[in-house]
Amino acid sequence: MKKILYILFLSVIISCGYAEDISSPNKSASTAAVLSENWGSWTDNKETISLTELQRKLSDTQITGKNAAALVALAKCLNISKKQSITKNETLKIIDSKFYKIKYDAASEAVEAINRNLFASGKPDFGKLQQGPAGDCYFFSGTGWIAKNRPDVIINAIHKTEDNKYHVRFPDGESVVIEPPSDAELIYVNSVSTLSDGLWMGILQKALGARRESGKAATDDILDINSGTAKSAVHMWTGHNFNRYVLKRSKENVVRRELIFMQEHKLMAEAATDNHSGKLPDDHDYAVLGFDKETDTLTLWNPWGIDVNIKGESGPQNGYEQKKGIFTIKLSDFKRFFFTLVIEKN
Repeated sequence: MKKILYILFLSVIISCGYAEDISSPNKSASTAAVLSENWGSWTDNKETISLTELQRKLSDTQITGKNAAALVALAKCLNISKKQSITKNETLKIIDSKFYKIKYDAASEAVEAINRNLFASGKPDFGKLQQGPAGDCYFFSGTGWIAKNRPDVIINAIHKTEDNKYHVRFPDGESVVIEPPSDAELIYVNSVSTLSDGLWMGILQKALGARRESGKAATDDILDINSGTAKSAVHMWTGHNFNRYVLKRSKENVVRRELIFMQEHKLMAEAATDNHSGKLPDDHDYAVLGFDKETDTLTLWNPWGIDVNIKGESGPQNGYEQKKGIFTIKLSDFKRFFFTLVIEKN
């Protein structure tokens, strides 16, 4: 969603905070060597390379391992710096920076984590899902809900073709055929934990980009997933219509009634915060995992999939205790800090 730079920064701390020492001189030497080795093929032997050209190179399945990590780190540095193009000498200066080393170490760890099976354990593992640096929380939280509650929907959505491509058919009826995601595409948008569960999420993300940008080149597909809505994710994954509630304009008894119906009928639901969400991230989508009518408490899942330990009581004053992104919140606080609620129609 919004605040992509904030999510990119968090991805370093949350997903890759246990990377090797970024000051290692051996790592610095190896990244410089990788850059010199690949510059000609990345730029077609030109003196400069643009961000657009770098992003197109991300789809190259021949670029693997440490070479893919170096390409991703450079693309992220160039993207955040807002520079439209860069020379080889300028690039060599960038790779001496601490920021580049952080990106390279994170990308290297992610490459090593990739499980090359479609599903590492035969089906999606909700417990391993952690949103990476892409701003696709609307899609990631919805996909997580489906992985937890209707995993067969994901299994049935992905089919490998005879020419080793992937045909992805979403429950709303839209389908696309994509090339297998490259190492660089996978690590550009995903976390170490998610990659360890197989290729399925990377395939779905590339398919999402393809269906959103069917008129663009396939090389841009996986990068174009950063904005969307909870209602689009609910419809995409269920094929059903939905009810959408603007929480500040909805009466609490109405919202409560709909949450009870959601719980009883096991309906898919997502909720999004606004710009005044207290101790929760602004403009962020969550999966609604359940509602307890006895305590008026919702169970939500933050797709970052992180553990959050707080001092004092969990709630709006101190923040919300989270285990792999899962936490509970009172209905009154939910209405206060969240902007919209989207529930699948039965």
